[in-house]
Amino acid sequence: MNIQLTPQSEEILRSKAASGLDPSLIVEEALLLFDDQERLAALRAALSIGEEEIARNEVGLFTPEVFERLRAKARQMDVASHDADPDVYP
Repeated sequence: MNIQLTPQSEEILRSKAASGLDPSLIVEEALLLFDDQERLAALRAALSIGEEEIARNEVGLFTPEVFERLRAKARQMDVASHDADPDVYP
């Protein structure tokens, strides 16, 4: 694979490599950090949705009773060979 880098990125890579780091590992770590940033952005978006639901009072308390009711429903679906909602029964 051949990758074109901007002069600025190439200089950063050269500088890191000059300090003894393997250029391949530098690129791999950068890609992993990029992936982490994407996942963090998705989590922040989900959190924002939840905060908006809380502001609109669209949520209820997650009590042990609610948990047991959800667990029982998931078990019933499992016994009936229905696909369970992964948010209820992963």
